[in-house]
Amino acid sequence: MLDYPQKPIALTKFEVLRRYMTLETEHHYTYERLKRGYEGEKMFATLLERELSQPFHALYDLQFKENGSEVQIDCLLFIGQKIFLFEVKHYYGNYLINNNRWFLASTNKEIKSPLHQIQRSTLLLKDFFSHYHITEPIISKLVFTHPEFYLYQAPYNSSMIFPNQLNQLIKSLQIEQVHPLKQDFLNIINTLKNSHLTTLVHEQVPAIQYNQLKKGVFCKTCSKKMKNLNQKKFYCAHCKQSELKKNVVLKRIADYQILFPHEILTADRLFEWIGKTTTKRTVQRILTNI
Repeated sequence: MLDYPQKPIALTKFEVLRRYMTLETEHHYTYERLKRGYEGEKMFATLLERELSQPFHALYDLQFKENGSEVQIDCLLFIGQKIFLFEVKHYYGNYLINNNRWFLASTNKEIKSPLHQIQRSTLLLKDFFSHYHITEPIISKLVFTHPEFYLYQAPYNSSMIFPNQLNQLIKSLQIEQVHPLKQDFLNIINTLKNSHLTTLVHEQVPAIQYNQLKKGVFCKTCSKKMKNLNQKKFYCAHCKQSELKKNVVLKRIADYQILFPHEILTADRLFEWIGKTTTKRTVQRILTNI
């Protein structure tokens, strides 16, 4: 459940939505941010799995409520006798710190301070631990994973790990593995898993209106609209790919369920959803055999 970064539900919705409409600038920015964040978390998780030996335990995308506040932790690592909280940022490009405020260097647009984010998460996690009489200290690190990230006027801060320092971080964690994994950590891990809320933290996706979306079937290679080739296949004139109708329609059904999870997909709606590119009889047969 929490043993590897999970793709955010909002990111999945945006990926599907891009096939059926052009995202507005604000929503495109949100999509890119979610995509980069997920890539960074996967990169960091893969690095830990590859470079650290067992035993250690990492919880990813941990979500819970504490004192009425929502908390999301990218990675909580239990290794040796210590607990590490990692906030992972896959920022790309040049950033600037000025009077403890963070800016995009190219536009001078202010962004939320990730240092404030990790301080908040650490305090709330400590409060959460106190309810269970857990007194182990938490070592918090802000990790930047993108190789093309640069921070101007970066102050000395031992909690920040830059891309060229990831190897140093791994070596320091490997040193911690000289000590056996603390047995008390198993109880803490179970407590956190039991407290995890899968639907707590979410990103705002645009309001989806069915009539605004493109209808049809789309090529898995180039995303262009496909046409009816014969009784069994669709064909893409752009990249010359063909695919079984059943497989294509099943993918469109999955898309519809992601975008409209609370609506019942009837044969008539599915026929319209795929752009009337095949017969109603074929649509009904595919729905019946799901």
